[in-house]
Amino acid sequence: SIITDALMGQCDEYNSTDSASGDDVRTFVDSLLMLKGVDSAWATENADTIKLMRLLPLPDGADAGYLSRTSDVARIESRLKRTREHIHIMGEVPDMESIVGDTGSASGIALKLKFMPMMERASSMINYIKSGLRDRIDLINLIHGKLRRPLIKDYKVTIQFSLPVNRIEEWQNIKGLEGERQQLMTLWP
Repeated sequence: SIITDALMGQCDEYNSTDSASGDDVRTFVDSLLMLKGVDSAWATENADTIKLMRLLPLPDGADAGYLSRTSDVARIESRLKRTREHIHIMGEVPDMESIVGDTGSASGIALKLKFMPMMERASSMINYIKSGLRDRIDLINLIHGKLRRPLIKDYKVTIQFSLPVNRIEEWQNIKGLEGERQQLMTLWP
């Protein structure tokens, strides 16, 4: 696709959001231990032992708990998902993750629909690539002519692209069309 400022901005947004969520986890992954009814000097002196042993002996009437801050994971995931969609839409590139989903496979029709914008972009780019290849061959022929080497003649530049095909799906669909073929044969013998 054509890399525009808007597309680069979306990539920057994705990276920034992902980085900020990582920073958030690193900053707030530890909670603070809150102690009530415990001598602060004793807690300070025994902090390393308490942490190492994972044991906190409390006197009668004392209490302990964690004071923690959580990260809004759903909000971050939603933002990353939307930004990812924008990147694929602006880049006119299909998102393979959304095509195959959890199953890891997709129907041929779904693939063709998802790849359609990229195929159209590729079709328009093919003419530029062919022209560039012809110019390079002309340059090679010019050099070969000066060096009295054989020239490249009668060549044809062919560029093709194809989508992956699920042959099993095609075979299953062909079986399903058998009745349709019989019906058409009765209409047009």
